[in-house]
Amino acid sequence: MWLRIPRSPVGRERRDDRGAGARGVGDGSDSRTSDGTELLAALGGSTAGSAAAAFADRATIIGVDWRALRLAACVLLAAGIAFVVEWWPFHVRMDAPHAVLEAMSWSRAPFRWPGSASDVLPGAVLAALFGIFARPRLAPRFVRLQTMLVVGFTGAVFAICEGGRLLLVGGRPTLLSVLVKVSALVVGLYIGSVTMSDRLHRREAR
Repeated sequence: MWLRIPRSPVGRERRDDRGAGARGVGDGSDSRTSDGTELLAALGGSTAGSAAAAFADRATIIGVDWRALRLAACVLLAAGIAFVVEWWPFHVRMDAPHAVLEAMSWSRAPFRWPGSASDVLPGAVLAALFGIFARPRLAPRFVRLQTMLVVGFTGAVFAICEGGRLLLVGGRPTLLSVLVKVSALVVGLYIGSVTMSDRLHRREAR
């Protein structure tokens, strides 16, 4: 026959106290670890900020290229004038079948002769004057790139003008007109370059 001896409640209280103490020690270590991680992160951020402030040039000022802005404004103004010159007096014919028929005939002969000389000469003169005006205002370092951009933009503007002739009364769009006007622009750019070089030679002679 076996007798069961009841356990003392004092032993249970001691074991409970030991477990609570162990848990308390564990919680303290976790909090200390998280505090150390945050401290390291703060130190790293402050170090990176100090290094960035040391290498950054606080006196750097962003400059504005006024020559490029003036050239862009002149290009937009010339484009607006070209639209007015090419489509004046704005006799628009809102006839879709006629426009489609004219577009089909234009696609069959893209370099056909223009309807009249007045469809070519005003735009050609404007392109030549714009080339003479724009060439001295190009940046010497990027003169080739800017010249290509000016020629391409001018060709696109005159191509849009020719496309708009599909809706004009008596309009006869042709890429030959665009080619002539772009050629006039190139001649104007060349004249502007020669004029600018002559001015430089005169200044050097003085």
